[in-house]
Amino acid sequence: MREGYQLLDGGQTWVRPEATWLEPAGLTSVAEAFAHPGEPRGPIKSLVRLTGPRGPVFVKRYQFRPLSTRIRGALKLNPPVYSGPRELDNLLDLASAGFRVPLPLAAGEDQARGLRRSFVALANLEGQPLSELAPPSEPALRRALLDRIALLARRLHAEGYWHRDLYACNLFWEPGAGLGLLDCERVGRRAGGAPQRWRIKDLAALDYSLAWPSERERLYLLRRYLGPEGDLRRWSRLVRRKAKRIREHGKKGP
Repeated sequence: MREGYQLLDGGQTWVRPEATWLEPAGLTSVAEAFAHPGEPRGPIKSLVRLTGPRGPVFVKRYQFRPLSTRIRGALKLNPPVYSGPRELDNLLDLASAGFRVPLPLAAGEDQARGLRRSFVALANLEGQPLSELAPPSEPALRRALLDRIALLARRLHAEGYWHRDLYACNLFWEPGAGLGLLDCERVGRRAGGAPQRWRIKDLAALDYSLAWPSERERLYLLRRYLGPEGDLRRWSRLVRRKAKRIREHGKKGP
C-alpha cells in the first residue's frame, strides 16, 4: 500500500483522497487522464498542463508497447522507465529523505491489447530550472551556487540514490527553498551508497548541461562533491570522458 493514497479505477490508479478536485479534473482514472489534450514529447511521452486550487499541475503520460520497449531497452545500459506509479514511489521516497521534490497527486497505469498507458500528476515545484537561469554575476555567488549543486549531488549519492537524468533542466532553484529535483521516474537506490558508475553518470550530466562554469569552476564543483579525500584528477577524467560521450550521443529532449 502507498500510505496517504487511495486506490481507485478498479485498482489501477492511486489518488490523494484529500485532493477532492482531482475527480472533476479527470485525474482519478487512467482513461480520464488520457482524455486530456496534451503536448507531445516524443513518440511515447506527452505532457498535460492543468490548474489546480494551489497552482499549476503537470500530468506526465506514457503510451507504449511493453514488449518492443523491453527489447529496445535490453540493448541499452541505461534503459528508459515509463511508469507514473514508479515516479510516485520515487518521489515519496526522496521526500521522506528530505529532498525537495514535487508532490505526486495521482498516478496510474493500465494495459490492453499489448498497449500500456501510464501517468503521474504532479503539483508544481516552486522555482526555475537552472538551465533557464542567468549565471550569477559575482564570483562569490557563482561559488555559492556551485556549492549547493555539489552538496546536493553528494548527499543524493551518500543516501544511496542516483538520478540518471541529473541535467540542469531537472534542477529547480528557488531562493527561499534551495534546489529541487524533477523527472525522478528513473531514480535508483541502493543501501550503502550509489555505485560509482551512476555517480559518474550524474556528475557527467551536470557537467554537460551546465554551460556557464569555467574549467576552474568545474573542478571546484567536483572538489566540493568529493571532499578533501577524493581523487580529483581521476574523477575529473572519468566525469569529463562520460560528459563527452553524452555530448556525442546527444541528450534527448525533455
